[in-house]
Amino acid sequence: MLVSTLIVSGAFLIAPSAPGLPVLPAPEVSVMNDPVSGTVGAVDWENKIFSIRTDGERTRTVSWNDDTAFVLDGEETTAQAVLTRDAEVDVEFGEQDGIAARVERKSE
Repeated sequence: MLVSTLIVSGAFLIAPSAPGLPVLPAPEVSVMNDPVSGTVGAVDWENKIFSIRTDGERTRTVSWNDDTAFVLDGEETTAQAVLTRDAEVDVEFGEQDGIAARVERKSE
């Protein structure tokens, strides 16, 4: 009885719209690509991943690849020069979710 109730209930969640009603596409919103600023935490050099703590004390994991630009004081440099523990960085993302396109740090 419970299984049939779940199946029937689930059918209503994925049922197509009623005849005559337009089907609108879901909006393309991705918080994964919103720019983020914060403090660098741990860095996994082998897997090209680092954590960043935002002002709201939330931690987010960011990946980078060979196309990611690393900038220190306006000059392009290496990931090692930018991703130092407790450094304040700004991260901009490209078209791939969670992959940094640009990571910038300004010296204190």
